[in-house]
Amino acid sequence: MRKTVVAYKSFLRGANLSKADLMKTDLSGADLTETNFSNSNLSEADLMDTQLKKAVLEDANLEKALLLGANLDQAALGGANLQGVYFTAASLHLTTLVRSNLRNSVFAKSNLTGAVLINSDLEEADFEDADLTDANLLGANLANANLKGAKLTDAFLSEAILTNAYADEAHSPEVLAATLLPCATLYKAQLEPRVEEILRRKKPELFDQAKQMPVFIPNFLEAPLK
Repeated sequence: MRKTVVAYKSFLRGANLSKADLMKTDLSGADLTETNFSNSNLSEADLMDTQLKKAVLEDANLEKALLLGANLDQAALGGANLQGVYFTAASLHLTTLVRSNLRNSVFAKSNLTGAVLINSDLEEADFEDADLTDANLLGANLANANLKGAKLTDAFLSEAILTNAYADEAHSPEVLAATLLPCATLYKAQLEPRVEEILRRKKPELFDQAKQMPVFIPNFLEAPLK
């Protein structure tokens, strides 16, 4: 697959590339800190090992893009099309992915601590060995998601869809329940009956409405775009 190679990657930091057509572009290793890619087309782009801290990619199309090892800490990707994106070993600490399409995306070994994934579509996403500590997954669709080895300590899963999600090859309800046990809340979450039964027996407070935490959007998202 032929890609467009950008020669002057070092000059893209903080640039305004809103609505740009960068399909299949090679931006690997570039410093794209605080760059504005809102409404841009980055489908199938090579963004491996890029610095995208605090970058704005809202409503951008990144379908099947490569973001392996990328730093997306505090980036804004609300409403983005991220279907089939490879985030393997990427850092998405405090990243905002509200209402994003993340179907079939791969987050294996990625850092999603404190990430905001409210109402995002994560059906069949791969979170194997990912760290989702303190992540906000309110209303997210995690149906058929791979949660093998995922860390969900204090994760917020109220109203999330977890039907047919699994944490081992055998799709054991006991193993999935053990994976979900450290999370903060599962209030109104959709779970397989056996999984819910185990969790209610071991930690009934997970389903307590009083345990819900307020929805938190980081202040940096309110800053004007450059």
